[in-house]
Amino acid sequence: MATMAEIERGALRFSQAHAELGDLAIELNKEIAEARERYMRRIKSAAASEKKLEQELRELVEQSRPLFEQPRTQIFHGIKVGWQKGKGKIVYDDSGHTIELIRKQLPDLADSLIMTIEEPRKTELEKLSAVELKKIACRIEGDGDFVVVKPADGEVDKMIKALLKQEKE
Repeated sequence: MATMAEIERGALRFSQAHAELGDLAIELNKEIAEARERYMRRIKSAAASEKKLEQELRELVEQSRPLFEQPRTQIFHGIKVGWQKGKGKIVYDDSGHTIELIRKQLPDLADSLIMTIEEPRKTELEKLSAVELKKIACRIEGDGDFVVVKPADGEVDKMIKALLKQEKE
């Protein structure tokens, strides 16, 4: 078994490593912010220019529909232009009203057109005792003692998680 002094020294080493990681993350974020600042004005200008030129190209295509009867699209310099049939999507303003009308107008199809979801409410289940939960085939997991080793300040961890998530994406 370790002594409390050994645990304290281990915590010190972990704390130092955690601080170093935090410093590196802060330094990286600072450099990213500086790079973002350097490029953002040019990116915004280029994006505005691109949007203007895209609109001009759209107008040219709209004015020239007969040129796109067969084939309906062409590719010039890696840019696809022309006309394409939209896929469309079904929309409704009030799902309750639509369900009511399905039941009234298409009763034979109601079961296949209306989705019903039944699921236990976890917030209500949390109010039950362990005995009651057992009766309904539920159990509590992860409620026992476990080792805790984490910095008291979670801000660095949040920053690291965000950086790692960005890198993964």
